[in-house]
Amino acid sequence: MLELVKKIANQTGEASVPARFLFGAVTKTDPLTVFVDNRFPLSGPALVVLRELNGHTHAVPQSSTEAANSHSHLIPQTISEKESTAGLSVGDEVVLLRNQGGQTYLILGRI
Repeated sequence: MLELVKKIANQTGEASVPARFLFGAVTKTDPLTVFVDNRFPLSGPALVVLRELNGHTHAVPQSSTEAANSHSHLIPQTISEKESTAGLSVGDEVVLLRNQGGQTYLILGRI
């Protein structure tokens, strides 16, 4: 009984910490799983990932400036290039911010 009370008191103390930085490593990408501080894995709704850390591709609009008779015009072009951003990969080391209570973890970025 005494051990149970100690365990509950310890968990209550940890839950009252407003926020905490932790470090982890990506062990899987589908579903995204991060092994935190060599102690426990996190995945699913426990992880909040910034859009910049998710792999995505977007179009970059192109334009040119044409000059004639002492003035110029910006002419949009229909051609656009694709710009890609790499998502998290297995082996990436990341820094996380634990939410108060430890229910969600925000991945702040790669180390």
